[in-house]
Amino acid sequence: MVEEEVATYMIRVYDDGGAEATHDSLNFFRLNVGLLGEVKTIHIDDRRKYAMEIISRTKNVVFLLSGVGCGYRGTAPTGSITVLRTLGIRDKEIEAVIELKPHVTIQFDLDGVPHLEATH
Repeated sequence: MVEEEVATYMIRVYDDGGAEATHDSLNFFRLNVGLLGEVKTIHIDDRRKYAMEIISRTKNVVFLLSGVGCGYRGTAPTGSITVLRTLGIRDKEIEAVIELKPHVTIQFDLDGVPHLEATH
């Protein structure tokens, strides 16, 4: 019998407490962004309690934010755009899609270039 060694990874999840207040989510994000490392993927889904999920490429870290969103013009989508700008993403197309689509995924290639996917 051959024994297989299985790698286990611990993922640290940081969340803003789930209060669904944009101000609180942005404060949490600004205070903790240094823990994130290089970003691999951002999912924004306005139908979930934690509408934004940010997955790190370089650290075993996930951020969950509840006071941001997408799919309409308002405070929560503006919060999503603020998070993206804090991460250095200033892209008018991405910003416009955040206000129009209820589900947005941004994948980052190895050079850190964002690629947008949006669904209805």
